[in-house]
Amino acid sequence: VVLLRKRIPRHWQQLSPEVKQHTKAVLLEQIAREGVHPVRRSVSDVASIVAKLTVPSSEWPELLGFLQQCSSSSNADHREVALTLFTSLAENIGDYLQPAVMSLQQMVGAGLADGSEVVRGAALRALEPLMFLVTSEAEISAFHSLVAAMMQTTSQALQSGSDDLAVLGFQLLVEMVEVPAPLLQPHLPAIVTMCMQAATATQLDMSTREQAMQVVHWVARYKPKQLTRNKALIKEV
Repeated sequence: VVLLRKRIPRHWQQLSPEVKQHTKAVLLEQIAREGVHPVRRSVSDVASIVAKLTVPSSEWPELLGFLQQCSSSSNADHREVALTLFTSLAENIGDYLQPAVMSLQQMVGAGLADGSEVVRGAALRALEPLMFLVTSEAEISAFHSLVAAMMQTTSQALQSGSDDLAVLGFQLLVEMVEVPAPLLQPHLPAIVTMCMQAATATQLDMSTREQAMQVVHWVARYKPKQLTRNKALIKEV
């Protein structure tokens, strides 16, 4: 797979249209069928390289349909595939995904509320590239509901002892604080409260508590006016 990623850009244009079409079909089929997560991620990375070579010229119209089909599957592995593939695609063709950002937000939102922890983790990881595709007021407003869902996912992870997932949620919050768009604005008090509670919870792993405290630190640094407007929150901090 690593060799494919390196060689495809060099040889793609030399392939016949029939071989190109077959390659795209095989990649999607393999992503859906592969049961080993690291291998599936690697195949998704190969697909994203092919997407970089084909999507700008509208040569892979089936790709977004494949994402939507997988995201609505009854199979949790397929739902994870949709989110993992989107994360990989966003690294290579983010600009070309922007017109579909509202439907992609719906897909990630469903993932955050999924009954499978693996799918919820994939949805959290998908939030990082998604936040940089959000530009209009309508998209930002829709993203606010994802922040609420992300907070719920992070809280569930804290309660169930899934420290890796909780830390990922806190890391994402730090990144969102730094984004110029007001992605966190309506939820900022609740975010600070959640992070303060996690930071002072002695039963949690120290690395988890430190990451929660990092969120509060970055909010104080980048959003001081919003923080100081809430006097009760200031006393808590």
